[in-house]
Amino acid sequence: MAEMRGFTADEEGRIRDLMARFADDGHPLDELVRIERAEMPGYNGRVVPRLAKAGGFEITMLLSCCAPFTIAHELGHITDIRARRQETVDHLSLTMPTHWHLAHRMSSEYTANRLACTYVDEDEVFTAFRSDHVGLLTARRDGDWASFLVCYALLLGLFHGLKRNDCDPIGLLNGETNLPASVTAGLEGFRAEAALVFAETWKDLV
Repeated sequence: MAEMRGFTADEEGRIRDLMARFADDGHPLDELVRIERAEMPGYNGRVVPRLAKAGGFEITMLLSCCAPFTIAHELGHITDIRARRQETVDHLSLTMPTHWHLAHRMSSEYTANRLACTYVDEDEVFTAFRSDHVGLLTARRDGDWASFLVCYALLLGLFHGLKRNDCDPIGLLNGETNLPASVTAGLEGFRAEAALVFAETWKDLV
């Protein structure tokens, strides 16, 4: 059982309840060894995997808040790590091409958001939507195209998690859709593949 650090009894109960629901749905969390409260400006949560000497991973989950969506999102990351082990090893190595690492981040955030939608109420999803929407608009304004693509993937995961496959986050840009050609190609390619890859990995959830 994962060690808990820095939480109230109510917060710990909320975390354990969501962990139990993931496990009941066939998503074991046995590689999660520690859950800690941590101050992370700009982040509500983070998952830190490291390769264990005996093989597999030892994973720490950091939380700056205990909102149900944040917990479910981070547990979604852990579930994704278990499902895509070699990709995770390659990502941790930092030796793959830059565009590969960005594509991995996009698919990881898409999966975590989409899985989280299964475990929380819609009002919690809407709170996450507002945050990711602000992130998308800010990245567009600043020309931070890597962050823009990650926020696009996060929002697409929410739409697909809510069974709104007809919605495209590009429609949230208030008409400011004049994007670099490489960015347009990246988001179009991701949109075409994301749901297919998810369905292949998580057949029981689609």
